[in-house]
Amino acid sequence: MARRKSCTSRRMEKTSAVPPCFVSPVFVPTSGAAQFAFRIPERANRTASLDGVLFVFPRSSQVTHMLQPPSQSGEAAEAAHGRLGSHIAGQLPLKLEVTDVAVASSSGRRRGESARAGAARGSAPPILLAIRKEAGLGLPVLKRVQKHHPGDPLRQVSEFFAEFTIPAATGRKRSVGMLTERLYITQMRVMVADLDRLNMALQNLGEFSARHVRALNNHYERQGLSSSSLQKKNTVLRRFGTWIGKPDMTPRLRDLVMDPARARRSYSATESKAWTAKGVAPTEVIARMEAECPVAGLQLLLCLVFGLRPREAVMFKPMAADQGRQIFVTDGTKGGRARMLPVDTVEKRDILERAKAVAANNRRGVLSDKPSRTLKMALRHFYYLAEKVGISRSGLGVTLHGLRHEFANRLFKEIAGVDSPVNGGRLEDRDLVRTAMQRTSEQLGHGRKDAGAAYLGSARHMDFTTYKNLRELSAALDDDAAVIEAVRAMGPASWWVYGPAAEGKARNGQLQLAYSAEEHGEVQAVADLAVGQQAMRVALAAGNALGCVGSVIPYSALTGRDLAEFELIGLSRASRDRLVEETAAIEKTPETTPNT
Repeated sequence: MARRKSCTSRRMEKTSAVPPCFVSPVFVPTSGAAQFAFRIPERANRTASLDGVLFVFPRSSQVTHMLQPPSQSGEAAEAAHGRLGSHIAGQLPLKLEVTDVAVASSSGRRRGESARAGAARGSAPPILLAIRKEAGLGLPVLKRVQKHHPGDPLRQVSEFFAEFTIPAATGRKRSVGMLTERLYITQMRVMVADLDRLNMALQNLGEFSARHVRALNNHYERQGLSSSSLQKKNTVLRRFGTWIGKPDMTPRLRDLVMDPARARRSYSATESKAWTAKGVAPTEVIARMEAECPVAGLQLLLCLVFGLRPREAVMFKPMAADQGRQIFVTDGTKGGRARMLPVDTVEKRDILERAKAVAANNRRGVLSDKPSRTLKMALRHFYYLAEKVGISRSGLGVTLHGLRHEFANRLFKEIAGVDSPVNGGRLEDRDLVRTAMQRTSEQLGHGRKDAGAAYLGSARHMDFTTYKNLRELSAALDDDAAVIEAVRAMGPASWWVYGPAAEGKARNGQLQLAYSAEEHGEVQAVADLAVGQQAMRVALAAGNALGCVGSVIPYSALTGRDLAEFELIGLSRASRDRLVEETAAIEKTPETTPNT
């Protein structure tokens, strides 16, 4: 008996340092920062020394911080207090799923062993775990639509998605949006129709198999579809197969493609979508928006200084979000993923106070000039005003989402001290680059640490993309017969491409060329002017070869202008080929003695 008691004592010593106790707080609103009280649950070991208490916002499943109170013991009713504003400065929400809590009881036994098993199961990526849970969800719906519409797979697709609710694979438990649902319907209908064209027609959707998936993928790969398009179709087929009880129907894309490079989808930006990079001044456009609607102007300012999405700005509740040195963004976030954003400048505090003054007139506390609007109406009104002041691709060439790119690139430069890779910045300190990328991703509300590359680019990817684009540009011009013929007809000259294309960036429908004619004792400007018409023919042929508008100027006009340039050695060499051939022909002609 004594031995058993000793064993129990050893167990208690081992479990006296209990893991942090997971509790829900009692929310106590105050005039300053929000205050929380944490009550220790009855089942916790009363004699254990609590190392900390995790507190959770009542409105979300986001764990915001671990409060570290002094070691304490006592009755279960004992409460630990803390002020949110003073304890989570500089911290960001961390996602945590707690299935059960392992605590020590007086007998030394541990409860909640399922938590360890859950942690082991949770080692796979969250999105794969979520998709596995969807296995067979749509099987009853599939059976019904096949029974009601036999032999009509296209009708079955429409009826299936009209009845089946597509669950979101990431974020909180919810259904996907209308655009995503429309994408699934369109993709499935296209793929069913393509199987018919491939002489592999389906009679019913339930006949879909791995054989059909491989045939479709080979067909799309031969058509030259991009990696992103292939990945999109692969995702739709994989999830559909899972819903109808065939989780292994669709292999991963890298196991399907003939060319492994086609399976690598790049999420790194190669061209900045920030407004300033497009030559648009955010302050001027926002001023025009404020003239149309002051509230919409404030919403644009929130997008610019805090990096909010348009939906987040429209649903923003400034008084509820303000936590002193930070704001808590939860309404309208992607996947329900809340985040903390610092209020670390006078400008941010001023904009926040202006937003609070407007929202104070709204009983729901939302930043809106007309609280009676539904969310759909409010978003539509915001986008309407944005297009009215020129925020569109057809207007100023920028989008509302471009303000998030503007925010991301500003934040990166503030942290790293140089421009982002997509704006030409290079930094040897990889740790600093990684830190800047990670902090930018967090403030944008992305779970992946590398998601910032979609806004900022990456030096490695930019260098490779620049090389690849310039090589393709040069090869396209060198291999075009009309371009080479025009160059040779013009005569000896050196050729360059300048502007964005010279940096390997998108040409945006324009190809800007420069030339320098070979002068024979005359002034360079005179030599260039003499072949101006022929140079225009070269630019026209080059534009036709690349499917864009070609323009040309003398190379001397680039002097003193801060523009990137890249010499087209192939064209320069081709321009001299005719002279070389004519010289060789003259040298081979036998000399003849004139008749006397």
